[in-house]
Amino acid sequence: MSFHMPHLNYQHNRWQGKPAGEKLVWSGGLLALAMFLPVYPGCLFVLITAAALALLSARIGPKVYFCLLLYPMSFILLGALVTPLSLSLDGGLTLRFSALDPLKVLEPGLRSLSAFCSMILLPLTTPSADLLPFLNKILPEDLTELVVLTHRLIFVFCDTTEQMRQAQDARLGYCSMPSAYRSLSSLLAALLLRTLDRCRRLESGLSARGLGRSLCMLSQRQPCSPNAVASTVLLLALIAGLSLSWRGCL
Repeated sequence: MSFHMPHLNYQHNRWQGKPAGEKLVWSGGLLALAMFLPVYPGCLFVLITAAALALLSARIGPKVYFCLLLYPMSFILLGALVTPLSLSLDGGLTLRFSALDPLKVLEPGLRSLSAFCSMILLPLTTPSADLLPFLNKILPEDLTELVVLTHRLIFVFCDTTEQMRQAQDARLGYCSMPSAYRSLSSLLAALLLRTLDRCRRLESGLSARGLGRSLCMLSQRQPCSPNAVASTVLLLALIAGLSLSWRGCL
């Protein structure tokens, strides 16, 4: 599946009119709860809240959302499968299976998944241009510039990969398994050089247009509503209180 994150950000969600600071409070607050609350039921509440905000409130497409979750969920599932296994060197190399509680095995995965859902809530609903004015207030300018350049490099990297793959596909580079392996190896070998070349040309073009030290972006300044921020903090505190009280009753 192929999609463009910047296009998704500001044209396909109902949070495009919300200030970036309010969305940052939601994402950062849920991420903090996912890190510090007990796994059961705290991370479960955080996971449900983050998914509900993305799918029901912001109206992110379910297909796109679950496609993004597919990659971390595969790593989490693989980690859960190998967690009960252990290697022992006593009397030779032996593989042992530990009889662990299934809930204990799932705890790291549930915490990781809830933290990931909390984190992607912000990039799914907020373009980078709206975050820059807010980040400039709380981060040094050099660090903000590094974030912007990394963000641009990711999409240059993805665009270069897609163009190279389409060119190989047009030359029947994936018509058989041996040719697919050759095409994939050549793509990986040339990808870094092509990406660096495009970044160098992008830098030369910006310098020729009189780019100064920092890259300026147009964004609509939207002040945060104190009532909205207070209600968000209250709801986050309610989630934390419910999680801790429920944990105390178990």
